[in-house]
Amino acid sequence: MIEPATIRHIPLFKDLSEDHIRALASCARSRTCKSGDIIWMRGEPAGSFQVVLQGTVKIFRSSLEGKEQTVYLFGPGEPFCLCSGFDPEAVQPASAMALEKTTILSMSWDCLSKTTTEHPHLLLKIIQILSRRLKEAMDMVDALSLREIPSRLALFLIQTCDHECGSVTFQVSQREIAKIIGTTPETLSRILKRFTDQGIVTTKDRTVTIVDRKRLVELAEGL
Repeated sequence: MIEPATIRHIPLFKDLSEDHIRALASCARSRTCKSGDIIWMRGEPAGSFQVVLQGTVKIFRSSLEGKEQTVYLFGPGEPFCLCSGFDPEAVQPASAMALEKTTILSMSWDCLSKTTTEHPHLLLKIIQILSRRLKEAMDMVDALSLREIPSRLALFLIQTCDHECGSVTFQVSQREIAKIIGTTPETLSRILKRFTDQGIVTTKDRTVTIVDRKRLVELAEGL
């Protein structure tokens, strides 16, 4: 059994009553994965609702030729299986892998469904997350099919960087970022250096800071 405090600290559940927090905790379980562990493969039964408690989870699809496309990266507090919905016959549309030592919370869809019935605002939150992810998926389709690589990187940085401070510290390697935008690590490094030389961003270790947001937006729009 998971401690109720663990459930309470997940943003999605923060407004639930103590009774519902305890109910979810009673049916929740946790597991720890090593870096590189496969959490599930595409086509497997959806089974349960899962949230990252610690670490990073990658959602990806791969072709028969071995080409891999990273779809999402999820960090602490984020649910990463909502695309399966509440359909008991749903299967995973993509594979999931731990990118570092990662702890995952899981609970049955039946348990979560009962809580959303009694707390409709929780269901609304889940719908909002689904809507946001659908938009992000459409942006990715647009980027991969219609944009040049510099435009893809510019869009990725705009979507990822914190708007207030204008920077982001990546917890994953450039190889993983390259898989997200559909290029090679070498090309990503070359374009990022070009952005730096042009005064659009600065980089230090894994932190990227946007210096000229207006120009980055223009690049994202293909201008």
